[in-house]
Amino acid sequence: MPGLDGRIRRMIVEAVQEIGLKALEAQQGGLRTRIKEDGTSVTQVDREVEQRLVEIIQSLCPGEDVLGEEGGVNGELQSTRMWVLDPIDGTTNYRFGLPIWAISVGLLEEGAPIWGCVYLPALDRLYTAAKGEGATCNGRPVHPLVRTHLHGEDILGITSEGVKDWEFQVPPKIRALGSAAAQACFVASGVYVGYFVERWHIWDLAAALLVAREAGVKVTDRKGKEMERFSHMGPEKGPPVLFAAEGVHRELLSLITPKPHWKGKEYLD
Repeated sequence: MPGLDGRIRRMIVEAVQEIGLKALEAQQGGLRTRIKEDGTSVTQVDREVEQRLVEIIQSLCPGEDVLGEEGGVNGELQSTRMWVLDPIDGTTNYRFGLPIWAISVGLLEEGAPIWGCVYLPALDRLYTAAKGEGATCNGRPVHPLVRTHLHGEDILGITSEGVKDWEFQVPPKIRALGSAAAQACFVASGVYVGYFVERWHIWDLAAALLVAREAGVKVTDRKGKEMERFSHMGPEKGPPVLFAAEGVHRELLSLITPKPHWKGKEYLD
């Protein structure tokens, strides 16, 4: 991949793993936490992880912009490339000692993901993907479940917002685990049959979208349009998206419907 050779990839992955293990160790101690204006929580570890990742990326890839959940844009916005970071995806889980949280690093070229990694330190799972090269977990290729019909023992991931706003008349069991990056990667590796995310920020999915697509997951909006790139590069939230094994994607779309009070009718068929 031009401008991101194997050496840089390895260095970023190694840094993510090292930082992730330190964050895992810090999870066992007392965490300083505050509530942000949007009502979500942030710990000092979120800020420290992001600051360290920004420093590493800017030293390895000077001139390329970096967008982080906590610190916003670092750079001059003059590059066609942007690194997008979520230092702790699943902060609520993290601060209460739950193991489902991830560090996410994605590289976008004009809005399209071209490289990414998602690291779940507590589960010892490292997902990586490069455009056109497939996706791996801990170095082994991953693929979604092969299904032609939904099964009652499959798992569909959702969000806590989804529980409030959507009806899920589906055979699979439903889980809302609190990390968009992790749950999208669970579809990529055949743990979930699908994942429906109602509202998301670009840093939630910048790496996971590529991991999923490179693994063979079908990712679309509610109208069935393939999601190949991000149309916005700021803090605004994106529309509902379904990650699913290709053979059951259409079936899942038809079985997930909004409740009457849901605002966002423009996203429906």
